[in-house]
Amino acid sequence: HAKYKKMGILVHEKRHNEIKDYLPTYENLDKKLFPNLNEEVRRIARKLVKVYLDGKDCKNSIDLIYKYNILIPKSYDDTMSYCGFQLGDYDFVVNLSNKYIESNSPADSIKWQRRKADALYKKSDYLEYILQAQRISRIDKALENKPDKEMYLKLFKAYSNIGQNDKLIPLMKEIKEYFPKEARILDLYKTIIEVALKDKKYDTVDLYATKLLNQQRVMNIDVFSPFVEFALAEAGVEQKVYDKAINVLDTLVTQELDLDDRFQSLYRLGELYSLSGNGNKSKETFEKCKQLEGESSWKELCKQR
Repeated sequence: HAKYKKMGILVHEKRHNEIKDYLPTYENLDKKLFPNLNEEVRRIARKLVKVYLDGKDCKNSIDLIYKYNILIPKSYDDTMSYCGFQLGDYDFVVNLSNKYIESNSPADSIKWQRRKADALYKKSDYLEYILQAQRISRIDKALENKPDKEMYLKLFKAYSNIGQNDKLIPLMKEIKEYFPKEARILDLYKTIIEVALKDKKYDTVDLYATKLLNQQRVMNIDVFSPFVEFALAEAGVEQKVYDKAINVLDTLVTQELDLDDRFQSLYRLGELYSLSGNGNKSKETFEKCKQLEGESSWKELCKQR
């Protein structure tokens, strides 16, 4: 039979993608003529899956595994985990990892613990991620392993995402201790400031906005400006401590800003001068705001002063 012989040729010549494409036709041949066809199809599919897995061709591998219900040798579990991440099947990675968590090999156990944590984070299961990260942290400390930087950064974001804001500052201190030169700490500072502004904890705003501003100066960047300056200004108003905020905004208004930010910086600076008792500087600053070309809700506020 020509169709039966064709598969033999494809297999002999190792034309793997053509074999995969031809399998549906092959398995529909007459079972009376080829009584062992089902077994033959599964045998070909198993070999083809191993070829694809060896080449980390995840999509073709998984397609065949599911279609023909193929059991994969344990030796391929690392590759299967890789494929789970590549294809976004994070539940699969979690379930696969669970097989190894109680392994007698500490190295295997911690490796799969970390993979499970990564999969939980990828699937936005932040509560379970937190619990898993805490387990890993305890194991790392017991084994005196080096702290996992990425895990700590993700843990911070997980706490933030589920609103466990009381955990952020204690964790921030650990991160700062373990990874003092990590540039992404600045993003964590910003998150703490945003939470503190929302909760009206202006002492925290002042502390972390000052840290963020100082770090920006050391690194010669302005990524978080004017957010950080405006946060300091708000804290200064609420705490009735004006000098530091005035100095910060006085510098800010000389820098290149978007039009709306320029109006806002002048309004906030004028307000701080007024609250500090410096009426002349306040009037001068509000006048600059009014005379600036363009329109903004902040300019309208300046006009009311």
